[in-house]
Parts: sequence; structure tokens; C-alpha cells
Amino acid sequence: MNDILASLGAGSGLNTSAIVAGLVAAERDPAIARLNGQREEAEARISALGQVRAGVSAFSQALSALGNSGVLGVLPRLSNDDLASITRVDDGPAVGNISFSIEQLAARQSTASSGFASSDAAIGTGSLTITFGNVTGDGNGSISGFTADADREALVLNVTESDGTLDGVARLINEANEGISATVVNDGNEARLILKGAEGEIRGFTVDVAADVPGSDLEKLSFNVGNAQLSLQSSAANAILDVEGVTVTRDSNSIDDLVAGVRLDLNKAEPGTKITLDNAYDVEELTLGIRNFVGAFNEVQGLLSELGGGIGPDNAGPLAGSQALRAITAELRGLTTQLLGDGIGPSRLADIGISSTRNGQLVVDNTRLSALASSDPASISDLFIDSQSTQIAGLQNLSGLDGLPAGDYKFENLVPGTSGFLTGEDVGNAFVLPLSITDSNNVVDLNIDGVTSSFTLANGSYASGTELAAAFQTALGDKVNVEFTDNKFVFTSEGAGSNSGVSFAAMDAALQSDLGLLAPTATPGTDASGTVNGEALTGDGNSLSYTAQNGTVISFAIGIPVAEANIGIFDGLATRLSRIADAAGLPSGSIGAGLARLQREQAAFAETEQRIESRSENYEERLRRQFGAMEAAVAQFRSTREFLTQQIDLWTNQNN
Repeated sequence: MNDILASLGAGSGLNTSAIVAGLVAAERDPAIARLNGQREEAEARISALGQVRAGVSAFSQALSALGNSGVLGVLPRLSNDDLASITRVDDGPAVGNISFSIEQLAARQSTASSGFASSDAAIGTGSLTITFGNVTGDGNGSISGFTADADREALVLNVTESDGTLDGVARLINEANEGISATVVNDGNEARLILKGAEGEIRGFTVDVAADVPGSDLEKLSFNVGNAQLSLQSSAANAILDVEGVTVTRDSNSIDDLVAGVRLDLNKAEPGTKITLDNAYDVEELTLGIRNFVGAFNEVQGLLSELGGGIGPDNAGPLAGSQALRAITAELRGLTTQLLGDGIGPSRLADIGISSTRNGQLVVDNTRLSALASSDPASISDLFIDSQSTQIAGLQNLSGLDGLPAGDYKFENLVPGTSGFLTGEDVGNAFVLPLSITDSNNVVDLNIDGVTSSFTLANGSYASGTELAAAFQTALGDKVNVEFTDNKFVFTSEGAGSNSGVSFAAMDAALQSDLGLLAPTATPGTDASGTVNGEALTGDGNSLSYTAQNGTVISFAIGIPVAEANIGIFDGLATRLSRIADAAGLPSGSIGAGLARLQREQAAFAETEQRIESRSENYEERLRRQFGAMEAAVAQFRSTREFLTQQIDLWTNQNN
């Protein structure tokens, strides 16, 4: 078409191709420019909303980390950190207030061999059997007694020619990685093998040697009762603590099960020296944490102000007039005026000296904050971290509170589970005494809480029901309580709940008749019961559980009837901010909805651009057709003019 127009243009004298291109550009370019401007603006707004989401999320995570660090709450502390140290190992309930003394540190068993010519000299082949357990020393470097740990397998090492040196044996032991280490020490003249176990008296060890060649040097590594070639340098021992007058033993100097949420590391034993473990607020850290919160809040507010911009087009930011920005700004500012905590004491940030300026920034009254932190630090802490108000006497092993939604929970009419029992018939005078138990009638199969087990009564002659009840008790152990009362045998399960019960699966018929157990009365146990806010709790034995609307399950055990117990859960500022941050990013949230809207606009921009391009192509095609027609008309007009000119010239020549 361009070639045609160019050739036709030769007839009109006009550059019709340039004219068409100019007309098309004059229509298309302004529309594309406007579209590109809108696209760039949308991209800038998307980027800005991403900054808002990242800023709010980072602020939320920082505040949560501050709360989880313990800085805003009570911190465990020791009165003497030379003898022991503590580390908070979880975010559970605050530790209690206890005192203890370190009577003895946990120790490792250490043994040493006699001297060998060198560490790489051959000592023979065979096997070493290392058995773990409680070793008793005789005070002279030898062993006087040993009790094996039945729960731990012995370590058997095969010593081949390539391993038949002190270095080789040490390598075999260390590669086994079974809680015993081996080191070869050269004292300048001779090499010695040092074996060391783990902390705890049950982690002592003996060494039995089976040498391929009797009398070889490998036998010098033996260490057992009656043949102690190794010398006992130190014995394995448990750590011993006196906790409030109660002797407590542990098999390690690192103890994480003495006080919930705390690991206690013992450094030195000083018998009788009391150490206090309690909780306290670090006032300086608490106030610093609050100031850091204010600084972080102001940074986020500054970012929102910058992205929103001021009054007038020259000051407008990428999110000027953004509904999403207005919504998240209002939510964050609302945090500063919300009621927090349990309503007792300070309940707003203003109550602890934090106020808001007209532009949304926070300012701290340091004097007021410091004074309150010194006099009532808990009231400040409760505003920022989740808190609980509990009256839960009688509830044991309470768990799951951390995930419980905020609110008041009233537990009522809590009743423990009961144990199932079996009551025999009144034997009266039919009980023939003495009653003999022999191999012919001493086996009893009893179903206890759904599990059948076989028991053997001690053979003998029993002169009373009480004596026979004691024999049953000895045979059954602690699974069932056996009594003879009112001429009746009563078997009561030690378990509780609807699965608790006792029944005879098999027993000598004559003995069963003599004891009035042919047709006993079985009474099943019952599960614990009660309500929370009027809703029935789920009972299982002596345990009760409750599933909240968010799926969190709290559970506890009940040992005695409880008429009423109350738990109040209060969300702190960190949790509320976390919810704002999470909700804002959801498709229905302020930021999520804004991003979705802008992404829809971007998709519409592509469609609009396609329409503009299509319209421009159609316009160009129409112009080319119009200019082509014009050029054709001009060419025809020129042809006619040339013909007329020729005719006139011809006529003129003829007349002359």
C-alpha cells in the first residue's frame, strides 16, 4: 500500500504516506501516553501497597518477638549465678518461687589403663563388651559392685588386627558414639587409654575382654568385678539437689524438668548454700522495650504518611486517596485507643504515658512510664502481651491456654471420674477357713480396664478373708485395690473413667465359689464431667477437655470436685497487631482488596491498549483507502488535462 501511495503521490505531489502516519499517530499516541501513565501509576500504587504490607508485617513480627523474648514479662532469675545459671526454654507460664541447694554435681565415670609401650603398638585381637549401669567403687580405684542398666544394650566391639592398638581401640569406641569417649594420653614415657562415660550414675560402665590369645595386652583393658585392670579415676554420679527440703536427683547437670519453662545448668556444688529461683521484671529492659515499640510504630506511621502524601498534587504520594491506606491507617491508630488487658489498672496506652499527636505519631512521657514500670510493671506488660486472669484451684495439668480466644471462661460443677469396681457376694459362714491356695487353684485371669492379665496367688493356708485379700493385693500390684469388708471381696480398679472396671476372666471354679465371686456385681467407672460457659466438657477418666471455636483444645485433670473455676484470656497489643497484619493481607482485607483492585486495573489496561491498537489499525486502513482514491482521482484529472492540452494545441496548429 505504501508503494502504491508513493506512486500515486507522484501524481498529487503530496507525501500521503507521511500524512497518514501523522494522522494515525495524532490519534493513537495521546491515548497510549494516557494509558501508560495510568499503568505506571497503578504499578507505583501496587509497589507502595507492598511496602505498606511489608512494613506492617515487620512491625507486627518485631512486636511479637519483643513479647516472646520475655523482656515485656517476668524473667526468671537466680540469687547466685556462680553456682548455677538459668535459660528460658519456652514461652510457657512464669516459673514459681523456689529455693534449693546443690548438694552434688552429676559426674562421669573415668577409667585409665596401665602404661603401654606406645599408642600404635600391637595389643592383640578379640572383642570388648562394654556394659552400662551403676558401678560401685571400692575407694582404691577398683570396682566392688555393678548393677546393669536393663534398658540399655551392651556395646560389643570386635578388635581386628587393624584395630589391635590403643589408637585402634579408641577409634572403635568413639566411632560407636554410644555415650562413652576414649582418649589416648602419652605421659612422656608410656601411652594410656582413658575411657569416660556420660553424666549420671546409671551411665557407669564395665569392660569385659575376650582375647583371641589369652594373656595378650588386650586383656589389660578389662574392668569388671573381680578383674579390674583399668583404674577407676572417678565414679559416675547423679546431681543431688535439696529443693525446699525435698531431695531431688537428676542424671545430668543440665536440668530442664525441674521448673517448667526453665533449663537449670549446675556449675558448682556447695551443700547447704541456698539459691533462690524466682521471677522479676527488668524495669530498664521493660521501659526500653516500650520505647522501641513507640519508635517502630512511628516509623510505620511515617511510611504511611509518605506514601499518602500531603495536600495538593505536588505533595501527593503514590497512595494519595487510597481507601486501603486510609483503612490500615485507621486500624493502626485504633490500637492506641483500644481497651487492653483485664480492665484492672491501666487499660490504654495513654494510661502508661503514651499519647498520640495530631499526625498519628506517638510520644512517650518518660517520667510517667518509668514511675509505673518501677511501681507496677505487670500493668504495663499486660497491655502488650496476652494475659490471663485465673481462679483455677483444683485444676491440674492445665494446657492449651495459649491458643484460647480472648474471653471469659466459667467452669462449673467439675466432678472427678470414678473407678470401676467388682463386689463379690456375702460369703458369710460359707467361707471355709483355713482356705488353701496351691498350684491347682493359684492362677487368676483378671480383666482390668479392658485388658486381661494372668496373676498367680502365693501358695499357702489363709485363715481369714483379710489375709486372702492381702494375697490378691500382692499378686495384682498397684493395678487394683483389693479389700475384704462386710464379708465381701471388693476389687477396685486404680484407673478412672468409663473404661475403668474389673471382671474375672478365668479362675478355679471351687475357689471362685468359696470366695463369693461366681456372680459378683460389676460397677463401671464414670468419666469426669462439668461445663464451661454452660457447655458440657468432654470427660476421659479424670481429664476434661474443651474445644474452642478456633479449634484450640484445652485440657486439665480434676482430682477433687470443683464448684466453680474461672479463666479470663486477654489479647495484648502484640496479638491485636498481628491480627490486623494478617487480616490486611487477606483477599477481603484492606491491603489485599486494594492489591486485587489494582491487579484488575492492570488486566484492563492490556485490554484497553489492544483496543487502541486495533482502532488505530482500522483508522490507518481507512485513511489509506481515502488517500488512494484521491490520488487516483488526481491522476485521472491530470490525464484528462493532458488530453485537452494536446487537443487545444492541435486545434491551434491547424488554424494557423
